[in-house]
Order: sequence, then structure tokens, then C-alpha cells
Amino acid sequence: EESFDYAWVSALLEQVLEDVEKACYKEGKGVHWHVFRERVLAPIMDGIDPPAMADLCHKYDIENPRIASNMIVTVKRRFQAIMREHLRQTVTSDGRIEEEFAEISKFLPHMVQDKK
Repeated sequence: EESFDYAWVSALLEQVLEDVEKACYKEGKGVHWHVFRERVLAPIMDGIDPPAMADLCHKYDIENPRIASNMIVTVKRRFQAIMREHLRQTVTSDGRIEEEFAEISKFLPHMVQDKK
């Protein structure tokens, strides 16, 4: 059962990330996506250290690290919203969405959790 869950979550994550990327570009937030991908996704997926925020700011001509950090939060929130949309298609009631999200979050890195 755990193997099935892992495979399902992996496929879901792949689809959600693809949808998040498309949404970012559609909303004119391509830089947001790149910063998120390089600072959050690549380190998780490739097992590498995240680049320094100052380096990302320089690379993407972002005024300061606070703005870059806000861009990451924006993409994380978009990720959460799209994940919930996908989950809505698999549950029998809206009340189960948060339960499923919590269950799936056990499989996912902290990247999907919003630090408010």
C-alpha cells in the first residue's frame, strides 16, 4: 500500500508542479517560478544546496532578497491551491480535502507548507 501511495503522490506532485509552472507564466510570474525552482525544487530533487538569495537576486535582477523570498511564498501558495484543486477531484466531499492534503504532506517535503 505504501508503494502505491508513493507512486500516486509522485504522479500528483509532477502534475501539480507542471500546472503551477503554467499558472506562473500565464500570470506573468515566470521569474517567480524560476526563483522557486532554483531555491526550493532543485535542492530537493537534486540533493544540492540552495543558491544564495543574493545570487538569485543578481541573476534575475531582483531588487533584494526580501522580494525574492516573497516570490517563493507566492509560488508556494499557488502550489497549495493547485494541489487542493487536484485533491477536490479525488475526494467525496470538500471536507476531506484538508484531510487528504495533510496525509499527502507526510510524503512531501516542507516545500508545500506555508510558513506564515
